[in-house]
Amino acid sequence: MIHYVNKLELEEATMANNKQHINNKWLVADFETTIYETYLQEGRTRVWLWAIAMPNGKPLVWGQTIEEFFDTLKDYNGFDIYFHNLRFDGSFIINYLLENGFEFVDKIEKSDTKKFSCLIADNGAWYIIETALTTRCHIKFIDSLKLLPFSVDKIGKDFGFEEQKLKIDYSDYTINDHTVEYVYHDVIIVAKALSEIKLQGINKLTIASSAYHYYKGLSGRLFNQYFPRLTDEMLTDYRKAYRGGRSQVNPLHARKILNDVKRFDINSMYPHIMRNLPLPYGLPVPISKRHTYDFELYKVNISFNLKVGHLPTLLKKGGMSFDDTYYICTEDVEEIYISSLDYDLLEKHYDITYVEFVEMWGFNCAVGLFKKYIDYWYDIKVNNKGAKRVIAKLMLNSLYGKFGTKPKCDSKKPVLSEDGLEFERIEDTGFKAYYLPVAIAITSWAHVLIDNAICATGYENFVYCDTDSVHTLGTLPDDMISQDKLGKFKLEAIEKESKYVRQKTYVYSEYVDGKLEYFITACGLNQNSKDYAIATYKENIFDVFDFGFSVEGLKLMPKQVKGGCVLVPTDFNLREGVKKDV
Repeated sequence: MIHYVNKLELEEATMANNKQHINNKWLVADFETTIYETYLQEGRTRVWLWAIAMPNGKPLVWGQTIEEFFDTLKDYNGFDIYFHNLRFDGSFIINYLLENGFEFVDKIEKSDTKKFSCLIADNGAWYIIETALTTRCHIKFIDSLKLLPFSVDKIGKDFGFEEQKLKIDYSDYTINDHTVEYVYHDVIIVAKALSEIKLQGINKLTIASSAYHYYKGLSGRLFNQYFPRLTDEMLTDYRKAYRGGRSQVNPLHARKILNDVKRFDINSMYPHIMRNLPLPYGLPVPISKRHTYDFELYKVNISFNLKVGHLPTLLKKGGMSFDDTYYICTEDVEEIYISSLDYDLLEKHYDITYVEFVEMWGFNCAVGLFKKYIDYWYDIKVNNKGAKRVIAKLMLNSLYGKFGTKPKCDSKKPVLSEDGLEFERIEDTGFKAYYLPVAIAITSWAHVLIDNAICATGYENFVYCDTDSVHTLGTLPDDMISQDKLGKFKLEAIEKESKYVRQKTYVYSEYVDGKLEYFITACGLNQNSKDYAIATYKENIFDVFDFGFSVEGLKLMPKQVKGGCVLVPTDFNLREGVKKDV
């Protein structure tokens, strides 16, 4: 049965917005679905409760089955419906469509009926599902997680909403006042947050796209002068010079229990770089020697070895790969694409035994290309709390990455098999030409800032770094420290005890409001597993958290099955031989 709460209010608001030419034809929905154990019993997964909220954060309607959900949609032609994690909920939608005879097409036309298209990237990211339910009812399902990249629980707390994330027993499918309130809170929290960001003009599919288009509008005609179209070859080849943030443990302190580690973070590192440091613009100029321009890109044939007493600084793979392997030495002469800033670090920390500069490009640079944009959002960040502060932080940190967007990104076509959805690769025939050099320069400057801090605290004191933070047994010079100044390091905390196993994998304790708390950072270990490990081992967590550490059955991995997606309980194992330097 479908249970409406505020249907008339939505209809009146939609009519009023249409008269004022306000695009408020969107809603937020959420599915509650059966768990893995039920799938094993029933042979498929299903929706057992769903709800929809309005843009004003009021509940609209709830129901029990996906059939009821789609029956409800016939009244909402032209609406965008947001799900917070479309990869999960969208699996149920596409299963329903394919099981009910809908045809997948590349693009939805106005006259289409019983057809759908979707944008699912080759890396598994779901963005949008467009449907033609009938010729008179076309609806888009959009992933709000791409605009608000946080859990619903965190959104509710950070935005300071009255409604907060509730808890239920996911194995109990009883529908009562509490379970309905639970699902309503989920959609109300997301709806309120989306309303806040849309009021700020953030209305693209992703927060990065929204930031990019906001900045582009702010720049006007100067944008294309600053960031002209570069050749396909340069955008493809020199993507290998685009390397991620520096993250590593000092071998001197790896896997040891430490005391009083100070954790320093850079205040708004990327905004600082974009506002205050020289960045490239315009067309590249071929050059024949280094240091002709303030920023340069090189293609080199090179061999080198790490200097004694130094830490590796150069990621082996460029292109923002998830491979966090650093060069210790080259096996032979290797072809490498690298920025001038990263090459300076290479000279500082490695002995270069051979180098041949095959290509060299210089760029004009300027300070303040992003000043107006950064100042606008930074002022909002420092002078506000709650929603406005969260939105400002998102806009400050999301812009630069859009310039590093992959020029080609294959997508996936969903097809129905006996065991659920499968995906066929669709080759990207287009080419997205964003101005890559500015993204390379920003990440390269980040490497320089972190390296400066590591050198300042000293090799023996340095414990760990990750993108914009440095953890040390010592300290940093006074002129590098400020609790609020843009680009300076602030002392985030002093860890009572710590143990750093490898990159992005460590455990520590610190005092929070006078109470000693324990924390685990580990890729692939969800919060339930962390809480279980801390509750189980307490102060002994430092002894057991190492290679061989495991948590059984609490890590949930998504799996496509008949009807939709289930979260399969699996084990977390901290294995040696992953993310190591070579």
